[in-house]
Amino acid sequence: MTPTERGGEFAAGTPFVPPVAFRHALRPRDERASAVLRALTDERAAALVRAAAEELTTAPTRRGRRR
Repeated sequence: MTPTERGGEFAAGTPFVPPVAFRHALRPRDERASAVLRALTDERAAALVRAAAEELTTAPTRRGRRR
């Protein structure tokens, strides 16, 4: 493979494949956390995003005031 090739079946969904010198970065850094994220359903991800958004809008700021 060369840097200008699209990557074939292993690059499905993206037109780009990183250069060979950067492919080591494609390995998961935290195997257990990566497995949890891969198993996350769309519904659970949406619930987590909603909870985080709610927390951001209701949590006190650093000065003790609400946003």
